[in-house]
Amino acid sequence: MSQSSWDGNKAMDLLNQLEAILESDPLIDEVGFIHPSQFVILSKEGGESSIASEDGVSGPTNTNFWNTDHKLGISTEVLLPLCKAAKSAFMDAMKQYKTLNSLMDNKHEEKNIVHGSSPCQSFESEVMKHSRALLLLSCDFGTAWNTRRLVISKKQHLAMFMDELLLSTLVLSYSPKSEQAWSHRRWVIKMIAGKCSTLHEIISKESELVEKIAERSKMNYRAWNHRCWLVSYMTRQQMLHELKRSRDWAGLHVADNSCFHYRRRLMLEISENSCCKQELQNSYDVQSYQVLKEELDWNEVLIKRYIGREALWLHRRFLSQCLIQHLTANVLGISSHSEQKTIMVNEISTFMNNELCLLNSCSTIQDMEFEDFQAQAMHSAFYILWLIKCPNKAWKWNVSQFFFVFKVFPKVMVAYLVEWEPLQTNPRGQYNEAFYFLECMVGKGYKPDVVLCTRMIKGFFNGRNVEKAIRVMEILEKYGEPDVFAYNALISGFCKINRLDFANRVLDRMRRRGISPDVVTYNIMIGSFCSRGKLDSAYKVMDQLLKDNCKPTVITYTILIEAHMLQGGITEAMKLLDEMVLRGLRPDMFTYNTIIRGMCKDGMLDKAFEFVRSLKARGCQLDVISYNNLLRALLNQGKWVEGEKLMTEMVSRGCEPNVVTYSILISSLCREGKVEEAVNVLKMMKDRGLKPDAYSYDPLISAFCKEGRLDLAIEFLDYMISDGCLPDIVNYNTVLATLCKNGKADQALEIFEKLTEVGCPPNASSYNTMFSALWSSGDKVKALQMISEMLSKRIGPDEITYNSLISCLCRDGMVDEAIELLVDMESSRFPPTVISYNIVLLGLCKVHRIQDAIEVLAAMVDKGCRPNETTYILLIEGIGFAGWRSEAMELTNALVRMEAISEDSFKRLSKNFPLLDVYKELSVSD
Repeated sequence: MSQSSWDGNKAMDLLNQLEAILESDPLIDEVGFIHPSQFVILSKEGGESSIASEDGVSGPTNTNFWNTDHKLGISTEVLLPLCKAAKSAFMDAMKQYKTLNSLMDNKHEEKNIVHGSSPCQSFESEVMKHSRALLLLSCDFGTAWNTRRLVISKKQHLAMFMDELLLSTLVLSYSPKSEQAWSHRRWVIKMIAGKCSTLHEIISKESELVEKIAERSKMNYRAWNHRCWLVSYMTRQQMLHELKRSRDWAGLHVADNSCFHYRRRLMLEISENSCCKQELQNSYDVQSYQVLKEELDWNEVLIKRYIGREALWLHRRFLSQCLIQHLTANVLGISSHSEQKTIMVNEISTFMNNELCLLNSCSTIQDMEFEDFQAQAMHSAFYILWLIKCPNKAWKWNVSQFFFVFKVFPKVMVAYLVEWEPLQTNPRGQYNEAFYFLECMVGKGYKPDVVLCTRMIKGFFNGRNVEKAIRVMEILEKYGEPDVFAYNALISGFCKINRLDFANRVLDRMRRRGISPDVVTYNIMIGSFCSRGKLDSAYKVMDQLLKDNCKPTVITYTILIEAHMLQGGITEAMKLLDEMVLRGLRPDMFTYNTIIRGMCKDGMLDKAFEFVRSLKARGCQLDVISYNNLLRALLNQGKWVEGEKLMTEMVSRGCEPNVVTYSILISSLCREGKVEEAVNVLKMMKDRGLKPDAYSYDPLISAFCKEGRLDLAIEFLDYMISDGCLPDIVNYNTVLATLCKNGKADQALEIFEKLTEVGCPPNASSYNTMFSALWSSGDKVKALQMISEMLSKRIGPDEITYNSLISCLCRDGMVDEAIELLVDMESSRFPPTVISYNIVLLGLCKVHRIQDAIEVLAAMVDKGCRPNETTYILLIEGIGFAGWRSEAMELTNALVRMEAISEDSFKRLSKNFPLLDVYKELSVSD
């Protein structure tokens, strides 16, 4: 009979037949769909009585249903009309059930429900009957599953829950990957947990069901996922039994990762149970450790037997990680002199050496044409690379082990060293290890990797180890092939340490080796000259760039524009902007913001806003950086009304204020002494979902320090940490400087010594503050130790460090030593400034060495350092203090004619020689 010939009545008759079979045989455990031609064969094998007739009576002529030995067969010919009839019957029954149920609830007819007199109960049985038939025909009909849950939840009869397990088993017999059926089983188990005394037996049967289904439905993730879920309901004994049972299955299906995932779940649960219950002394669970060891040994056997199976290598990663964590946790918890700790460290070492032996055995590719051997070598390489990178506090790979791995997989080791995380997080020591490895590598005839060498060059420059950075390039040039990126790293490094002469030499050597500089090379050089105010040299590099047919980029012009803006050359900057456009380059907002920032910094607010209006006319949309630059300039001039209007415009244009915007407001309020309002802005910022950074807190901490409220400043540091914002060194330096200024050097020293512990190591400014404070307090030994410690940590002294030392020496009458330091300063990264010379002049004048002071002044001018008004006043008063009043007055008159000193200073000097108040201590920051 064709599908189209089934009318509604016939379809309902089919449904009634199916439901009658299900009622008469509640122990049906398997359903299948059979072609009509197969019914004749089944009738011969099972007897005529096994065929159900159209009226529900067994007969040999019907080919719709077959039922024997608790097996149910349904003809594929009747599936569609049967499914439609079941769905229609279920939906009608469900609607009537829900309607009646709602009415009964509203009328509170609980008495009738209890006595079974409610019509709702009849519809309830109809819902259950039709939903069962429907789910056997369409297993993923979620509404049917949910309705059954609703009915059963109200009844809470254990027998009904058990029937649901039977129904879902029946569904899984023909649809083993049905997510709805597996989910329904988990719901049933949750509902009966704690109510059923045979729960552990049910869990065991569930596990058996999964294994049975997995046998005929390979790679069934949903089934194995269900089995993993069951683990949380198992006893420890059940888990150990499951490990034993699943081992045979896993050994026969090594490509199926699902079973190995299940075993991993079991082992984790066993391990966690052991830790929670503390079953054995010293938290050293022998049984868990033994399980891991046995699994590792078995896994190694499988790896060697079944070549190139990824699931086995992934499982080994998990096992290795568990074993290392297990041993490491115990090692870190035991005294360093304990014999047990030595045993455990040796166990880790033995395990690592065993893994190297496994690597060696798996890396030998016996047949390059055989893909499994290639896969085995690849998986072993990835595994050992993962093992090397795996963090382990109790044990480190030694150099010989590194070389062993390098011998087997040189490319793997190079890749490891290039991406080695410690090279990025802790460069000093780790880069030294990498350098030693590199030298040994080339000594054995291997070609150095250019990416690794480039990374090391950058790392050594960041760690101020210039000699090794140069040595890396020498190795690369001799044994490898340096590229433009390697040379750029070297040039950039020399530029950062102010050795532009060396950078130029590298540029020349680069050309001689036939490697053409790229635009990045030139941008590095141009940027270095611009940052030092050497615009002429920068333009010479620009000319060379054009001569080499290398096209400048937006970055090139932006660097030059910024340099001109810093020197007040707005006209030249705008010319560069026009030239940039003529060359076909389109300025970006970074370029425009550079110009806006320069105008704002020079106080040219009107020009800045005019420039912004021109950008809007060009269709450029201002970003938050643009608005922040304008806002900062307005507030610096006290224009709060205009600042509020700007912020209103900013928000109306869809540009939301960021952390920097609010930080500008906080800083400006603190500068005007409105600290409480600044605190309110900080709170508002947090209320709007923005997280303040150290820059946001620094003005507040500075304001508290300035007002002498040190307790609040330190309290704010603690508040920052509790709020998840770690203070930066600027925050700490502000507090240190205030403590030292108030004569609390001891308290400052306590904070200073804890800086590294809190993850904020001191910088040059920190050491400068502590040095000056300790020297002033009379503890000169400790002060000099600060300088020694600073140098040992490769923290380069800055201009303030030199000036502090010179000031302290002069103050204690050691002027000759101060002059020697001044000479040393001339050859350093920080040539003496007018402040440096003024400190020495003051020291010489105080000990009446006027001739030496005049010679220092002459040397100062020869070095290109222009004296300021303070320089001349110091010299005049020094001469006058020495008794040469007429000479002092004559020099004063000459300097006034030259407009070297102001009229006010002249009047002051004319009144009295010497003006002793000028000899008060010169502040280094003047």
